[in-house]
Amino acid sequence: MSIINVNNLSKTYKIHEKQEGLKNTIKDLFNRKYVYKDAVNNLNMAIDELWTAPEFRRKGIAKALMQKAFELQKEMGAVKLRLYTQDDNTTSQSLYRRFGFKTNGKAVFMEAD
Repeated sequence: MSIINVNNLSKTYKIHEKQEGLKNTIKDLFNRKYVYKDAVNNLNMAIDELWTAPEFRRKGIAKALMQKAFELQKEMGAVKLRLYTQDDNTTSQSLYRRFGFKTNGKAVFMEAD
C-alpha cells in the first residue's frame, strides 16, 4: 500500500493510491479558487501544491495524480490546466513536460507576515 500526501491550503490528505478517494482529493484541489475563466471566457484549472512525501517519491504517485487531474479537466470541460513549480525543481518539471506542460513565463513568489 502506498500513502500519498496532498496538501491543499490547511488540509493534508493521506490516501491509498488505488482508492476512489484519490479522485475526490483531486476535486478538492480544484475547488472554486482554482477553476476560473480567462479573458475570453474559457474555463481553466490550476493545480496548487501537489506533492508527495519524500518516502513515497519515485513510485508513480505523482504521475497518477497528474493523470487524474487531466481526467478531471476533461470532465469539467476546462481548456487549460495550469501549475507553478520552483525553477530549481527539475524533477517535477521533467514530469510536467512529459504531460505536455511548457514553460510560459516566470513568476516571483512573495509573502508577508
